[in-house]
Amino acid sequence: MGVSSASEATVAKLLSRTLAPSEDVSRRVHKKKSATQRKLRQKEQKQKEELKLLLDKELADKKRKAEIKKNARLVRSYDVKESEYAMDEEQLQAQIMKHVNSKRGSHMLKSKQLAELTGRLPKPKVKHKTYPNYVEPEEEETESEGEDEFERYKGQPGLTPGLAPVDYESSDEEEVDE
Repeated sequence: MGVSSASEATVAKLLSRTLAPSEDVSRRVHKKKSATQRKLRQKEQKQKEELKLLLDKELADKKRKAEIKKNARLVRSYDVKESEYAMDEEQLQAQIMKHVNSKRGSHMLKSKQLAELTGRLPKPKVKHKTYPNYVEPEEEETESEGEDEFERYKGQPGLTPGLAPVDYESSDEEEVDE
C-alpha cells in the first residue's frame, strides 16, 4: 500500500474505536485502582515532596554559606590590602626620612619638595581666622582710642581685658569681714 506511517496510525486509532472492547486485542482493560493503592501513591508523593523541600533547604544553606565565605574572602582581601597600604605608607615615610637625613645641613628639603615626595600639599598659613568676605579695616591706633576702649568695657560686668573682674575688690572685702 502507498499509505504513510502517520496515516496508518490514524487508521489504527479509528479501528480501535469502532471495534468492540472484547474484539480489540491491543487494548488493555484498566481496573479501578483500590483505595490502598491510592493511599500508597499519595504517601510516596508526600515523601517525594518532603525530599524535594529538604534538598531545596540544603541548597539554600549551601548558597548562603558560599555567600558568607565569599564575603569573608572579600573582607580578608580588604584587610590584606589595607595592611599592604599601611606598609607602603611606612616604607614611603622611611624613604622620605632617609632622604631628609641624607640632605641635612645646607641641603635641607624645602616644604614643597617634601610635599611632592609625600604627595600631600601643605596647608596654607592663615594668620587670623576670618570670614571669606571680611575685609579688615585699616587701623591707626592712637592713645585716645585705647582710653575709649577702657571706658567702653568699664561699665560691663565680667572680665575686662587686662583688668580684674568688676566688683572684685568688694567680694574680697566681704570675705575678710566674716
